[in-house]
Amino acid sequence: MILNIEKLDEVLIDELDDILEDNYKESGQGKNKNNDDELIVDWPFYLSLDDRFVAFILRDEDDNDKIVGILFFITGAYPHNFNLSMAQQVTFYIYKDFRSFSKYMMDMSESIFAKSGIQLIIQSARAGTGFNNTLKAGGYELVDNTYMKRIG
Repeated sequence: MILNIEKLDEVLIDELDDILEDNYKESGQGKNKNNDDELIVDWPFYLSLDDRFVAFILRDEDDNDKIVGILFFITGAYPHNFNLSMAQQVTFYIYKDFRSFSKYMMDMSESIFAKSGIQLIIQSARAGTGFNNTLKAGGYELVDNTYMKRIG
């Protein structure tokens, strides 16, 4: 396995199609009441973030460097305390056969962020998944619950 920070560009965006579709199907996020919405990523938004968008990409060397895991963060000042620098996770997904690498991806991202001066990491986890336990075991504290309501 290879884990790198990769620059978001058109080539990487094309490579991300399959894993993002699988993440979307598994998580069910963004679907409307009829459960028929397709995934439409706002790539211009993410591209506009430039270096504030950080993409950790896990690739399988034994399968033509196929992307098997993604961990995306947006970095910047923490909105509730401008003196703190933060990294907010926006997407974390690993194919089921590779989920044993999730802690490795978290540990590496934390190490890299700590060395770059990030002071706060905010992670989100889908309710009822094992990732909640992974975060707790990694020293993360539960500070908020997020609720979604599909109204259209």
